[in-house]
Amino acid sequence: MMTPFPESADAITADYLTQCLNEAGLLSGGRVESFEYELIGTGKMGDNARISLLYDDKSAQAPVSLIAKFPAADEQARAMAGAQGAYYSEVMFYRELAPKTAMKTPAIYHSELSEDRSSFLLLMEDMNPAQPGSQLTGENLEHTRLVLQEAAKLAAAFYGREDLANVDYVIAAARDDGGEFGQQLMEQYWPGFVDRFGHGLSKQ
Repeated sequence: MMTPFPESADAITADYLTQCLNEAGLLSGGRVESFEYELIGTGKMGDNARISLLYDDKSAQAPVSLIAKFPAADEQARAMAGAQGAYYSEVMFYRELAPKTAMKTPAIYHSELSEDRSSFLLLMEDMNPAQPGSQLTGENLEHTRLVLQEAAKLAAAFYGREDLANVDYVIAAARDDGGEFGQQLMEQYWPGFVDRFGHGLSKQ
């Protein structure tokens, strides 16, 4: 049986952070004396927190903050994400695939995954002042170009990789015809989207 791990920001302790950062080679025997956190982002499948850290004198080179990712506090959202394999896929992407792409990704200090794949924890590099985009407000041209450049790096690293065809953490739609799958999603969710957000759409 796997050792239990914190599944929310409230459950994190200084001792747990000390253990994880020491195992990652970031503390050199030092310790986290105290920390504060704030919830960030608007994720629906998981919860994110920025953790600000204070150390003893042995830890001057350790990160001053990190990002922690947890399963959703909402039980329904958590069950859906776990059943769809979202938590498993994310953890395995950072463990196995992120190091193989030139796309900029945060350094992972520690990762956990429950046996039933319904819960996870990622402690990762805080890429502040970078900010997540918003699907509701859109992005400017500069940010759009940057996103496309990074997406191209991700696609180039794995395009045509037949060895990934049977990897269970790669979504089947991505292995087969992702365009057809995307079309099905569009047709399914478009009416509800228009009903909720149609007032903000232009006619062009």
